[in-house]
Amino acid sequence: MNLKNPSYLLFFLLFCTFLILSAIVIWNDTIAFDTIVFDWLLFFDWPFVWTFMESITEFGAASVLTILTILLVIILLFTKKFKWALLLSLTMITGSILNRILKITIVRERPDILLQYDGFGYSYPSNHSMMSLLLYGFIILLFLRFFKPSHWRLIGILLLSILIIVIGLSRIYLGVHYSTDVVAGFILGLLLLIVVSEVDKKWNGRMVSCQNSNTKS
Repeated sequence: MNLKNPSYLLFFLLFCTFLILSAIVIWNDTIAFDTIVFDWLLFFDWPFVWTFMESITEFGAASVLTILTILLVIILLFTKKFKWALLLSLTMITGSILNRILKITIVRERPDILLQYDGFGYSYPSNHSMMSLLLYGFIILLFLRFFKPSHWRLIGILLLSILIIVIGLSRIYLGVHYSTDVVAGFILGLLLLIVVSEVDKKWNGRMVSCQNSNTKS
């Protein structure tokens, strides 16, 4: 791995951060940090905030993400962006499998079991946070790849970024995840998106090389 490449360096740093965080979680040394974040969020313990968080967390639910993923794959296929349809499918499937493997490996119990918020099963890493970042982050990559710089593109990217962050915060606020679960989910999502971005770059590089070879011949 060439760490002079910014993407590779970021991947390495995020991966190391995830390993360290996971080790601390396994040693059960995150209680103080998790409690501080949870108590800070509960400072906003107001009815309208609860209603907002209950609504926003649904954007990270498995059923919603599955429907949105299928719709986006159909759109990508219809617009003949076959590579991106494949990348999205593989990314979401890989993310889901990886999340399940880590949950049953680390075996961290949730702060609370609340079925109405999909708060069941093991806690680390947060599936809502990880999969939300994967899907909405993938859409951000599409914006960057296919839309020219404009105010609308910037607004779209900012709104999606805010949505991802608030979904993560909602999991802590509603009491179904620790803050370190959410951070780990975000890190894993970013790692997979970096891989997607690098695959796209390599793919484009090969396409250009093939085109140049055909032109010369």
